[in-house]
Amino acid sequence: MKSDPIIGLVLSGGGFRGVGHVALLSVLEDLGIRPSVISGVSIGAIIGALYAKGDSPAQILDTLKDTKIFRPSSISVFKPGFLDSRTNLKYFQSHFPDNDFGTLQKQLYVTTTNLQESRHEVFSKGPLIEPLMASSALPPLFSPVTINGQYHTDGCIMNSFPVEPLLDRCDIIIGSSVNETRPISRQSIRTSFGLSIRTARLRMLADAKIKYPLCDYIFAPSGMSSFNALNRRAIDRIYRFSHQHVQRDIEQIKQVFPALFPSFA
Repeated sequence: MKSDPIIGLVLSGGGFRGVGHVALLSVLEDLGIRPSVISGVSIGAIIGALYAKGDSPAQILDTLKDTKIFRPSSISVFKPGFLDSRTNLKYFQSHFPDNDFGTLQKQLYVTTTNLQESRHEVFSKGPLIEPLMASSALPPLFSPVTINGQYHTDGCIMNSFPVEPLLDRCDIIIGSSVNETRPISRQSIRTSFGLSIRTARLRMLADAKIKYPLCDYIFAPSGMSSFNALNRRAIDRIYRFSHQHVQRDIEQIKQVFPALFPSFA
């Protein structure tokens, strides 16, 4: 292992549970661990982009608190999806005015789902905002985003834990997954909608778990499922909960970085 390893970070989707990613970044920064290559999907892509731009974990947390995803003006007309993803364009432009992967301080990979071609796609060059909007366009809530003439939507559908772009580029990979599920009652899946949501979540979790061994350290806190992924008011509670869990893993994290923490080698 070279003295300055290339550190990669993969960030899952998970709505506002993604605040857990921010808690992890905060602890890593305190330890002097700064990933330089990030791969994210959905909320993980947005947090990864803000971090790659140079925002601190505290700034990212404030940005998430200011996010308003349910607005009357967002109602979709003549488009698939209840809310029009493009009404969030000004929000993304305010945070990424250059709209270019090349202006970021760190390498970023954003995963989307190409609905027409039935595959996930990874973006790392060119325009930044459209892939970010598409990666986080959870169907059927948000309308798909058109990229290169094709419909793209939430990357979690085809790849909920996009570690692949990091495998040949990084010496150490840190993973953060906040899509835990918990046992539920039969009453919770009494409708077709409830059944479809449950099966989709289980599939995404299975897709993520099978790739956890590819990471040198994985942050996947038990208990995250107790938070509603779409509840912005829970952000502070999610952050405190996640920060406490990362703190418990500090010794395990240090063991991954013998050059920084020789006593743990």
